[in-house]
Amino acid sequence: MEPEAASLCRSVAETLRPLYEAVRDARLDGDDAFWIVYDEAVVQVAKAKNMAESTTKSTARDVLQEIMILVME
Repeated sequence: MEPEAASLCRSVAETLRPLYEAVRDARLDGDDAFWIVYDEAVVQVAKAKNMAESTTKSTARDVLQEIMILVME
């Protein structure tokens, strides 16, 4: 992964980790917690890359996957 993408992953993951913990603590189903945070990751990556959210889902899969791995550690 390129250094710029890795930096973006870490930055977004740090931002989203508290959201993931809050959603998980609210005792939502694990799948629901994942998708709530994933959707927010898409929004943040789209803003950072100045892309449409629909485009981000298909073109930034590796970035989104890495973000979710970092968030759920």
